[in-house]
Amino acid sequence: MWNDVDPGDDSPDQGCLWPVIYPCEPSTDVDSAVQEWSEQMAIEILWAASGRRFGLCTSKYRPCRVGCQVGVPVLDAWNLVGRRTLVDDAWAGSMFALIGCGCRDNCSCSTLEALDLWHTNVREVTEVVIDGVTLSPSAYRLSRNKLLRVDGESWPTCQDWTVDADQDGAWTVEYVHGKSVPYGGRVAVGILATELRKAVCDDESCALPRRVQTVTRQGVSVAFIDPMTFLNDGLTGLYEVDLWILSVNPGRLKRRARVHRVDDPRRNRATRAR
Repeated sequence: MWNDVDPGDDSPDQGCLWPVIYPCEPSTDVDSAVQEWSEQMAIEILWAASGRRFGLCTSKYRPCRVGCQVGVPVLDAWNLVGRRTLVDDAWAGSMFALIGCGCRDNCSCSTLEALDLWHTNVREVTEVVIDGVTLSPSAYRLSRNKLLRVDGESWPTCQDWTVDADQDGAWTVEYVHGKSVPYGGRVAVGILATELRKAVCDDESCALPRRVQTVTRQGVSVAFIDPMTFLNDGLTGLYEVDLWILSVNPGRLKRRARVHRVDDPRRNRATRAR
């Protein structure tokens, strides 16, 4: 994939940030590798159980305008907001739409170009690289999920897919997007990670429910199978953790709703020939 962004990349295994808070300090004799995988496993479980909508992710996007043909007049309805202004792009030899500020008369407003970023809930633009050179942050401003060019220049008209992202003719936008993990979710992950470590290490203090349990009363031992019906509801069997899951996802949704347009040009992809 030359476009580095994919709608399915908002998952913990793609490097999305989910902070971990331990209510009690973890044991100092816990191996760092064990602690790392237990935290990652707990994050994946709670990310899915909470509807796959929490976590801050960093993505890199290679934008490309629709109608990028040199010498062919094209009316590009790319990111029109407010007053619509048509200008001639001498560099590309084509016509494309720019974004007007919506002001009238002599309010001295300037015409701005905006780029719709791939994701919603964009929190921060970390880097813009054009022709291998990092653009100064003073040249652009983030407005919701739109990236405004405020230095009087225009965003590049074409994206050269024949070169790598950091070479001349290509340009990329890197940004942070997503929804911050609530405080309770950070604590819940710490609790679940602790119990997962105990379960794997056969620690008798593990609070995770077991499939086979034994109860002894007055010298009589009875073994039975826990139905573990809570798993059908997407829960863990830990009271504190499940309390948080139900508070943020009472409807037991698998993921947030999405609407996909089959004609959305941002969904087009170019792949390398094999």
